[in-house]
Amino acid sequence: MRKLILILFALVLLATNPSKENYINHVKSDIGIESGLVSFFADPLIDKTTTETNLYLGTVYRTRFGERDVVTLGILNRFVSLK
Repeated sequence: MRKLILILFALVLLATNPSKENYINHVKSDIGIESGLVSFFADPLIDKTTTETNLYLGTVYRTRFGERDVVTLGILNRFVSLK
């Protein structure tokens, strides 16, 4: 029974691992850029400055904004700031 619960939990985590596109939208909403011309240019900028490490049950996103390094964990369709 315990193994079944662990397998089901792992499947839920796997199914709810957010994509990089979701992460980009999350960053834009956090900084208040959700539409307009600035949003158009923000997508490729965030995409190029972000690396992702897919852990299958979650993803670690690292974005560099100049000297600032932002580390975020994407898990269960949510984003948790780590740094």
